[in-house]
Amino acid sequence: MAFGLFHDDFPFYRLFRDQWTGLDRAISRLHEILTDLEDLSPKCGEIHDLAAEHGRLSKEVLKELSLTMIRAMDRQDVYELNRAFDDTMRALEAAATRAGLYGLSAPRSAAREIASNLGAMVREVGGILDQLRTLNHSSLPEEKLDEIRKETRMLLLVGLGELYEVGTETVPDLLEIMKWAQIYDRLEETFERADDIATAVRGIILKNL
Repeated sequence: MAFGLFHDDFPFYRLFRDQWTGLDRAISRLHEILTDLEDLSPKCGEIHDLAAEHGRLSKEVLKELSLTMIRAMDRQDVYELNRAFDDTMRALEAAATRAGLYGLSAPRSAAREIASNLGAMVREVGGILDQLRTLNHSSLPEEKLDEIRKETRMLLLVGLGELYEVGTETVPDLLEIMKWAQIYDRLEETFERADDIATAVRGIILKNL
């Protein structure tokens, strides 16, 4: 039996699925940005547009939540999932904005791989989101998510380590390190918040089995 709030009688599943679609597209653009630092304005502009639409969807979730008579526990679950989506998109937009403004000299493989893993995490989240319709706990991809988490955290350490192995004989060298350190920080934040989405959806499924 499907969880009531994610039945077709309510708009929550559709709204969260639309949020996921926008987030997935934004991550694809972020990966492109970190792969090729040329002509970034259109890619960053698309991410900003996706973030604006995401904000509209988030407000619609809150509006529907205020109009729907449900248990306090269910209300909190929907609120937390909406907030996790919001936090993820904001962190992603911050990473893209910095990459677009900083005038970075060259891409870094660790950052590109982190963005790729972020995309993998969000695709897994999309599959878990579908399970709100069926409440099928048996197929939750726990091992896959753990693998992505471990690899991404290692990539973050490697990326930061590579930054500080480079000589800083000039001011531009130091500035480049500072710029990439901030981007890695935002990528880590984006990944952790995307993991919060997976945790929130998983919690809803487990509560309603």
